[in-house]
Amino acid sequence: MNTDRLKTFLDAAQTLNFSKSSKRLLIGQSTVSKHIQDLEQDLDVILFDRSGARLRLSPTGQAMLPWARQLTRECERFQEMAQSLQEDVAGPLRIACTTAAGKYILPMLAVRFRKRFPQVDISMLTSLPM
Repeated sequence: MNTDRLKTFLDAAQTLNFSKSSKRLLIGQSTVSKHIQDLEQDLDVILFDRSGARLRLSPTGQAMLPWARQLTRECERFQEMAQSLQEDVAGPLRIACTTAAGKYILPMLAVRFRKRFPQVDISMLTSLPM
């Protein structure tokens, strides 16, 4: 499975315009069309309804959209894991805390961690118990 084709499909599904997708993805419009065509051939499905003046997702394209999103995320996680195994720390870090210490100390620690490992995407959730 070619992840570039999946990313092109996701963007085209969002814009419903191959020309806009080509600009957003910084590739030629013919490349967008080729990626979609190749993906449709690989999967033996029709992802877009090209009849009429406007581009629309086909029912199959609508059904495949969440799967394409999930596959793309998993491929990104796979790449992040490969990078981290090369001694680079990268990827998402999600932290949740329900104490006052989490509200006041956790952000300071996260800043220090981020300076040391800039490729880590940190998200925090702090809430005090009721």
